[in-house]
Amino acid sequence: MKVDGSHLTFTGTGKTGWESNRVPHCCPKLLFDGTIEGDLMKLTLTWRSTESPDTSGAAPLPMEARRVSAPSIPRQP
Repeated sequence: MKVDGSHLTFTGTGKTGWESNRVPHCCPKLLFDGTIEGDLMKLTLTWRSTESPDTSGAAPLPMEARRVSAPSIPRQP
């Protein structure tokens, strides 16, 4: 993971492949790029394969998340 101010990038690589039209592939590599501002995180996810480093045809998928607080649980004496 790389963080530069409010900008962050990270990669997740799968260990299991998949099959498309009976052709096996290995393995998914997910590239995340986004920002965090306050309680809001906006990311784009680009899916690629470890077989091919080229992402020129891959359309990034937008993602958004908001921090939520868990309700406080009273402590038992």
